[in-house]
Amino acid sequence: MKKPIIYGIISGIILLAVYFAILSLANSVDHAISQFFSMWYFILALAIGFGIQVSLFTYVRSYKNALAATSVSVSGGVSTTSMAACCAHHISDILPIVGLFSNLIGINFMLHTMKKHNMFDKNNKLFSKIMKQDLKFTLKLNIILSFIITLISINYAGGIL
Repeated sequence: MKKPIIYGIISGIILLAVYFAILSLANSVDHAISQFFSMWYFILALAIGFGIQVSLFTYVRSYKNALAATSVSVSGGVSTTSMAACCAHHISDILPIVGLFSNLIGINFMLHTMKKHNMFDKNNKLFSKIMKQDLKFTLKLNIILSFIITLISINYAGGIL
């Protein structure tokens, strides 16, 4: 269980490094630091969510279930796209919110896939508690709430509504 956690922590740190590199190259190091401190709660939440997804992906890959690994890979692709959107958050005010919710959907989707394919250690107390939940329902709820909050954010930013 240590390998997935280590990979998740390293992935979150790499994502933060990529964030700082993109903003530093596009503007300046001072700008990157300024943006980080003004939006730290979004940026850290995205990095932590990405790290959790990488941890779950690494954990699932250890089961070598091809169908589940494919499902989790798709979720990872969505997460990566949302992370790129986060790095470009100065383009639009709503991208960090979209990134956060896509992270939550990705994590929920991975957990649902792990439960569906019975790919978790039943002796692990945390996984046992999580897997007792109705993850299909929470996934649908996440998607619906994400859509509603994204629409509200677009409207708040002067968008389409």
